[in-house]
Amino acid sequence: MFERKNCDLCGDCLVSCQYHQYGRTEALEEMGRLIRGEKAEILSTCVTCSACNEFCKTKANPFDLINLGQEKHGVPPVPEKTAREYDNLTKVADEIRTGEKNGPVISLCSLGDFVPRLFEGQLFDRATLVKGGSYFCYLGLIHIGQTLKREDVARFVGNLSRLGREEIVFYHDECYAVARMKAAELGVDVPFRPIHIHEYIYNYLVAHREKIRKLGRRAAVQRPCGARYTPEKDEYVDLIFELIGVERVNREYDGLNALCCGTPLYYRETLENIEQLQNKNIADAKAHGADVMAFSCPICIMNMRRMCLRQQLEPASLIRLCREALGEDVSRFTI
Repeated sequence: MFERKNCDLCGDCLVSCQYHQYGRTEALEEMGRLIRGEKAEILSTCVTCSACNEFCKTKANPFDLINLGQEKHGVPPVPEKTAREYDNLTKVADEIRTGEKNGPVISLCSLGDFVPRLFEGQLFDRATLVKGGSYFCYLGLIHIGQTLKREDVARFVGNLSRLGREEIVFYHDECYAVARMKAAELGVDVPFRPIHIHEYIYNYLVAHREKIRKLGRRAAVQRPCGARYTPEKDEYVDLIFELIGVERVNREYDGLNALCCGTPLYYRETLENIEQLQNKNIADAKAHGADVMAFSCPICIMNMRRMCLRQQLEPASLIRLCREALGEDVSRFTI
């Protein structure tokens, strides 16, 4: 939530935005309008990547203020089809693949995964996988101008709590963010320890380091927008890469300066802008010597894989790379 007491009106949040060209004076004027609850230009043009929360050194959470304004004023307008798609995410039938009694529980949200057979192999042999509408975290609603509600978070946490586990692993950054910090912001108690999928994978690789064969790849990382909420756990990507023999290329659009995959623009049906954004992102990866674009988020995978292939940059899930390093046959995967 926006912390007015922390905001010193420096304007860095909007000046640093990758998708706008605000000068300091313009940024301060926009922030003033937002704080007063007025309809500001940024409400209709914001990509909703939430990067400005990470840019903010005082932890005022300026994106949360933008999000509030979008909901209040109903901008940008969201196509009816997109609104229906989001509503349907809460109605997806639940599925549980039961693993070993003492194995991990991994939540795949309502979306599951878009890469067939990805959650197979030794990394997940013992795991219980859950997915469906009961495990939808609701944070994705920010991309259509709606705020996260306490009752929805309580429902999400309650459904997971009924699994009866002390720890739950989250595949989606947004689900992890809700369980790790957004629930506390909204006064919802989380009676289990949230674990990000990268932490889980890293611990598995360390425990089975003797099985790893180095891949010798150079990867650009497509950082999910949901990772902006919990940047402290991003170090696991580098730790995993070190173990499996992947060099993370040092490029412009990584880390704090990462670019969105473009999915929120798809929701608004601005397809030309998506193509421009993805071309810039992929060109940067190739210019710095990447031979693979590594993905964590299934939404990013779905939205960018075609453009990666068109630009002759191999798209690959981080999980697939790890399974390959563990000696598994991943030739059947298209990503």
